[in-house]
Amino acid sequence: AANIAEKQFLDLERKFVHSVKRRIPLVIYSSHIFFEQTNIIPDLLPEGVAGFTEFLKGRVVLPLSGSLPRFERVLHHELVHVFMFDRIKNVLDRHQVLDYRPPPLWFSEGIAEYWSNGQSAFGDMVLRDAIFSKRFVPIENMFKINGSFLMYKEGESICEFMARRFGEDIFEQLFNNWWRSEKFENIFKLTTGESLEVFDREWVYHESKHYFPAIANRDPP
Repeated sequence: AANIAEKQFLDLERKFVHSVKRRIPLVIYSSHIFFEQTNIIPDLLPEGVAGFTEFLKGRVVLPLSGSLPRFERVLHHELVHVFMFDRIKNVLDRHQVLDYRPPPLWFSEGIAEYWSNGQSAFGDMVLRDAIFSKRFVPIENMFKINGSFLMYKEGESICEFMARRFGEDIFEQLFNNWWRSEKFENIFKLTTGESLEVFDREWVYHESKHYFPAIANRDPP
């Protein structure tokens, strides 16, 4: 686990153009049953939680799952959270902004999935099913699926489309501008020159073209 974390740390230093200077506590349980009984946070954990990052002391907590690739992916996901919050705090401190401005949950979890997971057949299946069953929601209605697995996968898709549309360094630019507004949509427009509303429509259209082959090579009149 230490070797995996060190390699991932170097990967995230490059992606965030930032290094976390403090020591990151890493707590690993030998099974999910013991993990569910953790007292690091006061709440009981449901079976679907694969790991979490506790922000008060910056601890990363996860169980051994029996699958090394899955363990690596979850650890990578949680380290993205560590880097993101440290990066945002660093920018706010540098510009003497005293209040902390957390990212929207879909962005926080989306970028963690995007940078730790890569495109997977399972995620593809979840998105396709959501579109076919009309449960797919745009960014403006993301509150309807807040915290769900679908939100994670939609957030990952949004971040992937963001990188495709504006370039992979869009995330670094967003973090650099984090001090300029309290609202994510304002930071997004200041950084990209495009409103989040317009981007939202383009992303939904892009996903529709991806999953409906009949319109893949067509555009609206």
